[in-house]
Amino acid sequence: MSYFSEVYESVIPFVPEQLVSAESRQRIRHIVNVLPKEYALRTFGFECPLTDACADADFLVSSDITMDGPSIMMRASAAGSEFDDSGFERVREFGAFWKELVSREKSDRTLLMNDVWLEYDLIDNPAKLPVPGIFFKPYVEQQNGEGTGHQDVIIDLVCQAYAAAKKQQLSRQLRDLLEKCLVADAAGNQTQKGIHVAMMLSRASEGLRLVLDFAAPGLLFSFLESVGWPGSFETLKPLVEKWYSMVDSVRMNVDIGEAFGMKLGFELTFNCRRDPLRESRWQALLDYLVETKLCCKSKMEGLLAYSGHGAYSGFERIMEESSENEVLNGACRMFLVRKLFHVKIVYDGTPALLAKGYLGVIPYFRQWDALK
Repeated sequence: MSYFSEVYESVIPFVPEQLVSAESRQRIRHIVNVLPKEYALRTFGFECPLTDACADADFLVSSDITMDGPSIMMRASAAGSEFDDSGFERVREFGAFWKELVSREKSDRTLLMNDVWLEYDLIDNPAKLPVPGIFFKPYVEQQNGEGTGHQDVIIDLVCQAYAAAKKQQLSRQLRDLLEKCLVADAAGNQTQKGIHVAMMLSRASEGLRLVLDFAAPGLLFSFLESVGWPGSFETLKPLVEKWYSMVDSVRMNVDIGEAFGMKLGFELTFNCRRDPLRESRWQALLDYLVETKLCCKSKMEGLLAYSGHGAYSGFERIMEESSENEVLNGACRMFLVRKLFHVKIVYDGTPALLAKGYLGVIPYFRQWDALK
């Protein structure tokens, strides 16, 4: 058993069963058993449906440059397991592209990406190792330290990443729509934190998902108007304005393909990912979801009970097997912090809204100096 499997087993007793079913736990266990063990050193978590009693959850893992994320992705393999290796082939191809991107000679506008997530849609793929969706944050590193703007090179990076992962080129139509979205997003410096891009590789769609952060509802509506969103603003506006009044941050998920999609996702959260132990407004938000029938009461109780932390007892093994990892330099203890990250409300133009909850596990490492 890898130390990622051991970390997973140490966390799962604290995950409420009404959020992640026994069947989902076993499916996730199969994924964890074949993923590179280093994913235990970065945030991972669960996507849980809230609107009905179903507790079939999805699984997410993350990586970044500091943990040599590209090399870890390139080592992903199902060899020796009950799965065939096709589920990891695209992961390795994307990792190779990421590694090549990092190794390029730096210029006055260096194109980079970080904060890469793999999302396993286990609900839709219960019987085999699925191909994950890949989320990443593209950005431009300038010599003066700034990284805003530069839609042209961001588009170029997305095109390269798409070709690496999907083995095909971005269509002209999709590229034009991506450019339209980035131009609209940049107008007036509308967003606070840039964008994330997702390639949903396990799904039939050839499109992209963009995750955008808007400081105010008016900026969000201006963006949707600029890109030609086909839905009704009369219906959407009061909902979005209500959500903004209840939280610190709203991030919008949009799907683009041959055209701009009707479906939108709204991630609602609080600054610094404050969980219910540190943010009293979570109770009001979850009460609202229950009152509007977006969340079962039992699942609200599970979300409120999830947060907490504990020391991981197997840290010595991690140190023995990962002594070269810069993340662990000088560390002497490892804590696993459980947080409710955000809830997402999905709007498809009909009254039938859906909600999901996102549970995270964050490893923290204590240094000897911090304990003196």
